[in-house]
Amino acid sequence: MAEEARLSPYHFLRTFEAVAGLTPHQYVMRMRLRRAAVRLVQAQASVLDIAFDCGFGDVSNFNRSFRAEFGMSPRAFRRGGATPKPSFEHRHVSACGQASSISEQIGSSPLA
Repeated sequence: MAEEARLSPYHFLRTFEAVAGLTPHQYVMRMRLRRAAVRLVQAQASVLDIAFDCGFGDVSNFNRSFRAEFGMSPRAFRRGGATPKPSFEHRHVSACGQASSISEQIGSSPLA
């Protein structure tokens, strides 16, 4: 990404973090977790399949990351546990190409 932006990797990292409030790695992880949360609610696929489809290499890493982000396991989230409070809003394009807000999908509060 730094190369595409024609910045040094270090300057890109600092700039990205200043603008987004997250490192690129944290941003990617959160987007994967948000996509997984939407799929858990909308799809009947197994947690394992959703984890792999969202870019996680193993289900234990996915479960640990999901719990850290949402405060509950993916299974509890799917069953309709407490509404998570993600820290920022993100636009999501569903599998059918229709744009929808992640906060509409999972009940988050908008970016403060």
